[in-house]
Amino acid sequence: MVNVRLVLGNSLSSKVLDSIEDGSVDLLLTDPPFGGGISFLEQWVPPYVGKLRDTGVFVSFYAVERVTELVDVLREADLKIRCIGVWHCPDFYGEGEVNYGGAIIVIVVATRNRGMGHHCGLDKHDQRFFLTEASRCSGGEELGHPCQKPVDVVLPLVQNWSFIGDTVLDPFMGSGTTGEAAIRLGREFIGIEERGDYFESASGRLGDVSFSVDDISPMGVRA
Repeated sequence: MVNVRLVLGNSLSSKVLDSIEDGSVDLLLTDPPFGGGISFLEQWVPPYVGKLRDTGVFVSFYAVERVTELVDVLREADLKIRCIGVWHCPDFYGEGEVNYGGAIIVIVVATRNRGMGHHCGLDKHDQRFFLTEASRCSGGEELGHPCQKPVDVVLPLVQNWSFIGDTVLDPFMGSGTTGEAAIRLGREFIGIEERGDYFESASGRLGDVSFSVDDISPMGVRA
């Protein structure tokens, strides 16, 4: 049975932050709001870096034209940038025309330690560079969140940067995509969401998800 803890509240509130033990998270994987710029990043990144284990991994989606903001803040938090991947969304449209900026979202991966012994430091090609192409959520997967990521984009991130039984944290849970990927891959999950409608949607979604051996590759099992 995978442990799941969902928190309705502001991820920056002291009550929420204090509810998560420092040094207890193996993988932070999130899709934060992009519009706050460096000032917002400086508010949330440092306290959540503190929640990572010494071997912990930080993975975040971010806007391609603003990725240097995130990279700079991560380095200021003494994290090592391991790689930057790309999600290409071929059907991303804006106001009736292709939105070329929105069609590319970067995925930044950083670790707390700097040697090869960082968490899940296996010799995987996907840990050095990766390009994922997937369409936007539609049909039964689409839950009404404007920035919902396809679970097929998130599954390999959880697979490649954590092990079965690890704790995965998403401080901006939204529709719960990270949670679904974590549960399906046998990871513990902590999700935080401030909006009640998104929280209820994610709660219902994750209540229907279960661990699936079929989703696990041998590389996802700790030696």
